[in-house]
Amino acid sequence: MELNELIKIRRRELGLTLQAYNPEYPPKSFSPKDERVTILGVVREIRRSIAIP
Repeated sequence: MELNELIKIRRRELGLTLQAYNPEYPPKSFSPKDERVTILGVVREIRRSIAIP
C-alpha cells in the first residue's frame, strides 16, 4: 500500500487490518508485535473536477 491510498481500518483483538478501497491492493494486517502504524488523517470530503471533451 502506498501513502496516498484510501483505506478502511479494522481493529481486531489480534491487531489492525488495513483494507484499501482499491481492490488491486490486498489487505495488510499488523499485530501488536509488528511495526508501528501511524494514521496520518481522516478523509472528510473528496472534490474532483470532470473534464468533458
